[in-house]
Amino acid sequence: MSALEAVPKDMVPGPGPRLLPVPGGAAGTPISYEVAFSRIVQPFAALGARAIVVPTNTSSFGPRAATAEQQLQSTRMRALELGSWVVQSAPSGISAIVDPRGRVVARTALYESVVLFGEIRLAALTTPFAWWGEGPVILLAAIAYLGVVVPALGSRWIRSPQP
Repeated sequence: MSALEAVPKDMVPGPGPRLLPVPGGAAGTPISYEVAFSRIVQPFAALGARAIVVPTNTSSFGPRAATAEQQLQSTRMRALELGSWVVQSAPSGISAIVDPRGRVVARTALYESVVLFGEIRLAALTTPFAWWGEGPVILLAAIAYLGVVVPALGSRWIRSPQP
């Protein structure tokens, strides 16, 4: 039996994002690799999260796998998008504290058995992305497509044949 076959398959999706009450506000809690997807993390901000906490464990990929570091880079991107402190907590993966500018202010190494201490500030997540998510980017991409690609294709289709 492979390691993946040992993972239970009796899980069901929850009702959607919920906030975790913390002193002074609430935190959003995407789980593990959900932090890699902005469309999953952004709704926590829309609900009023003032920080993001990511429980994870990437150690199962092995000591030389790049996945733990890749996940930390995703965590940094979410901090930038939301203008928020993000705490990534992993029992044997990489734990980190990331400031609203995406800077890692404290971190552990993969498989490092240590308690990470740090201080974060709760903030109103008020970046444009925190409010609107990917919508404006998708809209701008569609406008660019319609304004540049479609006319270029159209002119190729309606040219008369050369004698």
